[in-house]
Amino acid sequence: MTKNCFFHGTLYNLTTASKDQIKFYIYHKGLDFFVFGVLFMLFILHLAIYLYQRSNDLYLMLTLYLMGNTAIRILKFFGQSINSVETRFYVLNTANWLLSFTVIFLASFYYRVSNKRFDIYYYALVVYFFIYGFISSLTYGLNIQNVLLLLGSIFSFIVLIRLVIMGLKKKIKGFITLAISIFFALLGLICITISMRFLNYGITPTGYNIIKHGISPYLIETIFYFGSIAIPLGLSLFMGIQSKETTIALSKQLEENEELKNKAIHQEQEKQHLLSNQNVLLEKQVEERTAALNNSIETLKSTQNQLIQSEKLASLGELTAGISHEIQNPLNFVKNFSELSIDLVKDIKVELEKPEIDKEYIGEMFTDLILNQERIQQHGNRASSIVKGMLEHSRTSKGKREWIDINQLADEYLRLSYHGLRARDKSFNADYKTELSDSLTKIQVIPEDFGRVILNLINNAFYAVNDRKKRDTSGSYKPKVTVTTQLNNKQIIIKVIDNGTGIPKEIREKIFQPFFTTKPSGEGTGLGLSLSHEIVTKGHSGTLEVQSEEGEGTTFIITLPIQNETQ
Repeated sequence: MTKNCFFHGTLYNLTTASKDQIKFYIYHKGLDFFVFGVLFMLFILHLAIYLYQRSNDLYLMLTLYLMGNTAIRILKFFGQSINSVETRFYVLNTANWLLSFTVIFLASFYYRVSNKRFDIYYYALVVYFFIYGFISSLTYGLNIQNVLLLLGSIFSFIVLIRLVIMGLKKKIKGFITLAISIFFALLGLICITISMRFLNYGITPTGYNIIKHGISPYLIETIFYFGSIAIPLGLSLFMGIQSKETTIALSKQLEENEELKNKAIHQEQEKQHLLSNQNVLLEKQVEERTAALNNSIETLKSTQNQLIQSEKLASLGELTAGISHEIQNPLNFVKNFSELSIDLVKDIKVELEKPEIDKEYIGEMFTDLILNQERIQQHGNRASSIVKGMLEHSRTSKGKREWIDINQLADEYLRLSYHGLRARDKSFNADYKTELSDSLTKIQVIPEDFGRVILNLINNAFYAVNDRKKRDTSGSYKPKVTVTTQLNNKQIIIKVIDNGTGIPKEIREKIFQPFFTTKPSGEGTGLGLSLSHEIVTKGHSGTLEVQSEEGEGTTFIITLPIQNETQ
């Protein structure tokens, strides 16, 4: 007898049992070892399969379930063979906890193969068996432990039967095997439960009781132990069926792939044969199309050059109209001061013919004559510079950079553009002004090209405000164009600002594309902004950007890096 603060009991052996009981005991142990051997072999088999196919988590869950079952059998053998109550308690209690985890692994497997997410039944089963493991630790040897185990087994079968029904409805291969295995497992549980409750069948301190009602204990034992391995065998058969289905599907896929491969090879051979027969024809067609393409390219180049020249001539015409107005002022000054000089010379001649010469008066007239000649020279130089600018704008660019005053260039082209538009449309009138930075120095640009850029942007600005003026019905709109320059972080920024019609958002990104124009047919080639963008970005390493709000106005921004302009 072994005493413990928790337990008090006595164990006896079977030496006093009858010969029939000893025989039945040997049969009982033989079935025990047989079941253990089956579970152990299934565990080793599926462990090897899992190690070979680690990507299939079903084999992992099945291996854990079989490992738990095998370990429970080992603990049962060990617990029943020792006489120490305390040691036996810890061993069998460990087996009870292991039983809880084994049931959880089994339920997880069934949920996985039935394509069902964990639900309230699963979590209730997990909680129940954790409670069972805890209570069994406190109630070892009491009847409540067996009651809880029986209720847990019934609950487990309910959950598994529910999942099997779902799998059968989904027509998943192998679920009939799972259904049969659950049937035999449930039959074994029913038989052992009825025999222990109503037939007085079980272990007593003196051995095995004689069974009642003439039912053979060998039959009960056989059904019970077969039921205990029915589920493991059913799961193994199910995985075999699944593997077979997978193999069949892969074989079918391989056959389809091979068929597609052969078909593709056949098509490729036909294609090669067809290509080989058409090589001569294709080469001839390629030569003909190449010749036609070359002709089209030459025609396109010629057309493009004509359009570019047309754009240059258009801008020259606009410039000429402004120049005719601008050059009129200095010529009028030259004419007026020339007439004054002629009168002064006549007065000097008259004064010199007098007997008495007033030298002081003659000196004053000579002083006025000198001033007149200086003014004639000043305005003559102004007219000369205007003509020179027109000639530089009209001539073909040689790509040579020169030192240019950007402020002077912007101011001059702003006035020339305005007067050019006024010369074509007498009704047009607009405010224009410059906001030029005094901190700017001369920079190197290609005068002919950069002048075309400034003139094109200003012409577009005046066109936009004039267009909005024509559409305005309120009479409150005042057209205005402003040209600003500034120095910012070693960059010269030139802005051409108007309060015209603005550019719609959907076409804003297209305005720098060649041949794209928003003007009516016949009023633009669509090359002005494209050429301007190319001159600024490629010819001067700068940027040309646009900011616009439809109905509010547009701002074109030229940015020139000074460090690149001094090369």
